[in-house]
Amino acid sequence: MAVASGRVNRVAALVRAGLSRKAGVRGLIAEYERAALKLYKPKGYSKQDTMRSIVMLRLGGARVAEFAHRAMSLPSVTVARRNTVLCPLIVSPSWPTEAEIEQNIQACLEPLAQTSEAHPKNPAPNIDVG
Repeated sequence: MAVASGRVNRVAALVRAGLSRKAGVRGLIAEYERAALKLYKPKGYSKQDTMRSIVMLRLGGARVAEFAHRAMSLPSVTVARRNTVLCPLIVSPSWPTEAEIEQNIQACLEPLAQTSEAHPKNPAPNIDVG
């Protein structure tokens, strides 16, 4: 009944934080009441929350990501930047060499390969750069 009232955002994070501290039902209810009074805000973010924050940052910029942090209780812009999976590309002062192009292609496709290992239903493209 208390959870359905909607007085607290991110109830799942609150429960996850309480269970990690080995809190019982009474402890969880006490933390919920503190959160309803705005005396407690759980800070533990799931991977999904972090990814949402990264999408907001990349598609909308820092202002949209900051707004999402405040309005939707997503991780901050700093956390989103720290957890970004993009690798820096090598910049060539003149014409790029074959080795620089190869490194840039590998830097772009490496995160895809890691994602496809975690999700075998969506394999990464198999591109031979050699």
